[in-house]
Amino acid sequence: MEQKERANNVCICGIAEKEQESENLINLVITTMNRNKDHYSTLPGITWYTDESKTEQGTGAGIYSGMRKIELSLPLVRYTSVFQAEVYALLQWARENNFRAYRNKRINILTDSQAALKGLRNHKVTSRLLWECWKELSDLARHNSYIYNT
Repeated sequence: MEQKERANNVCICGIAEKEQESENLINLVITTMNRNKDHYSTLPGITWYTDESKTEQGTGAGIYSGMRKIELSLPLVRYTSVFQAEVYALLQWARENNFRAYRNKRINILTDSQAALKGLRNHKVTSRLLWECWKELSDLARHNSYIYNT
């Protein structure tokens, strides 16, 4: 498979700022996910991972970047839903990258948070957590070429 083809298959939700009729728009593109782990290690740019879990003891989320040697474990209150944990992981990831003030970078986010990505893509946001996450992602996209959620 060619590199260009692979990149298109890996992208689930790419957020990129584009200029159209003198307005900057955030464009969400949904495609299929390629679970080829070998390919993930060769992605150009900065690569991050998110994960979330829920057990009887509680709910948690995490973000990790081996390239940046960062691992954040985010314990959440007991009654947090998996969806909320997914969105919270993406929100904290976006905040971490905004804090680092990346400019003109390609940032890859590898996540299995399908529900969170669909929620962010929805035209009607009914959750404050989703809204905060969307704003952080928009700020990050404004200063960087591409952000891929896969």
